[in-house]
Amino acid sequence: MKVSPSRRLLLWVAAGLLLALLVAGLTWHLWPRGVRTQAEIIQYPFGEGDALAADESGALFTFAVPQNAPADLAPGDLVTLTGPDYWLYSSPMIYQDVKKVERTGSRPDFVALYYSQLAQLPAADREEAIQDLENLNAGEKAGLAYLLEMEN
Repeated sequence: MKVSPSRRLLLWVAAGLLLALLVAGLTWHLWPRGVRTQAEIIQYPFGEGDALAADESGALFTFAVPQNAPADLAPGDLVTLTGPDYWLYSSPMIYQDVKKVERTGSRPDFVALYYSQLAQLPAADREEAIQDLENLNAGEKAGLAYLLEMEN
């Protein structure tokens, strides 16, 4: 059976479109969409438009809060930060180019609860007092120690 030239062209166009859709689907599936990390806000604002946060391991870092972040971020907010793939290789303590901040929950504002009491203690006694706060996680303890150290 002989295929007409117009029908042959139509088959080639259809095959090309299917191939393009297949490539686009694979690219969408395999292309990195950014890195997401969980954190807790320790202090906001911290500097000009920045936030001090702690990751799940308790390590402190800062990041510039993007315009699309919730306007009422506060200490104790649990957030998911989305940013570029180079976060995997970036400097510790700084998350650059945060693209999105999503609030996923909250804990009590531990800074408001404990900061003023701890600030009244002699500097030598603060670390032990912070470690004795059993209801705080490692990031919150590190954040309190950092904020108190900055005060001196």
